[in-house]
Amino acid sequence: RVSLIVAFGAVGSSALIGIVLGCMAGFLNRAVQSIVLVATDIVLSIPFVLLALALISALGPSLLNVILAFTVVRWAQYARVTYALSLELREREYVLACKAGGISLTRTILVHVLPNMSGPLLVVTTLELAYAILMESGLSFLGLGAPPEVPSWGG
Repeated sequence: RVSLIVAFGAVGSSALIGIVLGCMAGFLNRAVQSIVLVATDIVLSIPFVLLALALISALGPSLLNVILAFTVVRWAQYARVTYALSLELREREYVLACKAGGISLTRTILVHVLPNMSGPLLVVTTLELAYAILMESGLSFLGLGAPPEVPSWGG
């Protein structure tokens, strides 16, 4: 139960951050695109376990800190996939029609673009859920995840 709570919390928050940043990079100007992609590259270049160990060691072992560490590191996967999909979808006819019709960019993304991104994002979410469960159990085994009195796979 603990692993699932951590996995859904971590994946949900990292998906929210990554999808918002990926859509911003795909649909807004070059400056936003450059900032988001450079931040994504920096996060992807650091190994997850190393950064998670550093964050949890600094913040202290708890389930909330495991969720926070996972969110800080794993949002970049969602940002990359969302950015790539938004580059493709922003040139589609229905998005151009929304732009020509004066529909706001936020409404266009929420109503038309995100439903068309749902397939690949669901695949990423499934993989990230499994990865979050494995990482939570590994961090709990090292004593940096769930407290010893909480039953966990790593315990």
